[in-house]
Amino acid sequence: MQTRGRCVVLGASLGGLFAARALSDSFERVTLIERDRLPAGFEHRKGVPQDRHTHGLLTAGYRVIEEYFPSITEELLASGALTGDALDDSRYCIGGQLLKKTSSDLRSVTLSRPMLEGHIRRRVLGLPNVDVIDNCDVLGLEGDGNEVRGVQILRRTDGSAEERVNADLVVDATGRGSRMPAWLETFGVAPPDEERVRVDISYMTGIFPRRPDHVGGDRVLIVGATPPNRRCGVAVAFEKDHFIVTLVGYLGERVPADPAGFADYALALPSPMIHEIVRDKNPIGALVPAKFPYSQRRRYEELKHFPKGLLVLGDALCSFNPIHGQGISVAALEARLLGECLRAGGGLWQKFFAGAARIVDMPWAIAVGNDLRFEEVEGKRSRTARWQNAYIERLLAAATIDPAVALAFIRVVHLIEPLPSLFAPAVLLRVLRHGGARSEPELDVERLAQSAVSDLVRRPPDGYSRELDAE
Repeated sequence: MQTRGRCVVLGASLGGLFAARALSDSFERVTLIERDRLPAGFEHRKGVPQDRHTHGLLTAGYRVIEEYFPSITEELLASGALTGDALDDSRYCIGGQLLKKTSSDLRSVTLSRPMLEGHIRRRVLGLPNVDVIDNCDVLGLEGDGNEVRGVQILRRTDGSAEERVNADLVVDATGRGSRMPAWLETFGVAPPDEERVRVDISYMTGIFPRRPDHVGGDRVLIVGATPPNRRCGVAVAFEKDHFIVTLVGYLGERVPADPAGFADYALALPSPMIHEIVRDKNPIGALVPAKFPYSQRRRYEELKHFPKGLLVLGDALCSFNPIHGQGISVAALEARLLGECLRAGGGLWQKFFAGAARIVDMPWAIAVGNDLRFEEVEGKRSRTARWQNAYIERLLAAATIDPAVALAFIRVVHLIEPLPSLFAPAVLLRVLRHGGARSEPELDVERLAQSAVSDLVRRPPDGYSRELDAE
């Protein structure tokens, strides 16, 4: 039911497109404003440099996309995307060991970022109440510290003059480099606190021919970094019988930019399977580098005052270490939340930011908890968090033997189940039976097991990671 006037979404990448789709159910008109000139097809574009690298679409995000865009899976497959079981035709190598495979209800799709964005963009811009202003800059917000009433823009064409685009709601989906904190300060509104976890990773990506024997015929291979090893990698099968391969170095490790050095780097990973893909040193096109200094989370939910008619979504809210492949799915979940908040009515920014924080809590805890296993990564390590990491290490050892434990872990990774589900009695018993003794010796994992049922499992999942921090 369209009950409101006009909404403006800043940024037409995936986060902005998801937001526009959600908003189209509640606003008479939705206008996307984008700095780039948007392509008609599946081309790379300057404003999304990360679109040349491997991307993950977790099952939770995939389900939102299917919900918002019926029959889109068929369209993606017709364009060359691949689909299958997120566990049964994927290989997860953690600590040098493969998780046990089993069938699941976790369907996933693998494809290039330009293809996914191109299909979503076509669907969104095909809606009768959605339009776009591309090839323009956003100069600032119109309004004051109490209410935002639009944005100022300047089209990137000769002779253009500043324009005002009025809106009843402005949604910032401009990504990690969002200028919202600075814009709030110009209104006299305190910007949110920001958390940073510095990982100083570099990565290099190439596209390679895919043979039937690569990765045993599976679509996805993830080789995790386990201290002291600072190297990891991922290979994902996608359109045109190719693998897109990304190799990553933590904490100053640098991946070579030449095919021979790239192959040698892959040879040093705990699993040889990525090296089998790249050992012929025959990438299709040049290898593409990138860097990621730190994960960042802006705590908008903790603000006591925020202008009416304004929201922040996606990477502008929280930018995760890209190794974990969470960003697209989290943005999709936040967009669905936005639609729910609009239908509920009243206190929009308070409800949305509180709900978005609950969505972000789990992937943030997963990503940061994994990164903090490296002693050189700065961050708070409470005793409870150390217990948790020790337990997860033991759980992963069990997951190499027990398919039920592997499935429980992957359901959390794909954001289907909350993190406390890994402490459920049925999982705990299997971990204690099969988990060996890989945990830190000074941490009593059995004690954790005894307390987890009465403590962690009974906590509301929404507040899980914040409560751990408090302890």
